[in-house]
Amino acid sequence: MQKKINYCKACGYCETHNGACSQNDDMAEIIDEVLKSDVIVFASPVYFYSISGQLKTLIDRLVAVYTKITDKEIYYLFTAAENGKATFERAAACIDGLCDCLSGIKIKGMIYAGGVWKKGEIDSTKYIQQAYDMGAAV
Repeated sequence: MQKKINYCKACGYCETHNGACSQNDDMAEIIDEVLKSDVIVFASPVYFYSISGQLKTLIDRLVAVYTKITDKEIYYLFTAAENGKATFERAAACIDGLCDCLSGIKIKGMIYAGGVWKKGEIDSTKYIQQAYDMGAAV
């Protein structure tokens, strides 16, 4: 599903309009889903040891409502061409930064799927089953 999410302009409109943004995009719908959910999964390919720009844009737009995002279970799913813990540390730190600002958050699981670069490569790995098992445990 494609969603249009503009970057945060730091205009302050949300501060004086109960978290509503001045931009006309799909973020209001996403925020509604985030607020009513019990579980949030942050998934991203790792580019240059960080999360994708699209996910970072979404996180930045949560600034309007981050104090209302409480008592959630959080999961991380990352893919990268390289393998190893260091490949994923900075990407995880981006999500950790958001979670550190939220109340009642529980990090419930992480999958660091290294060694997958091209489309379809993940299909023959253990990561598909790990993601399934993690989801089934929710």
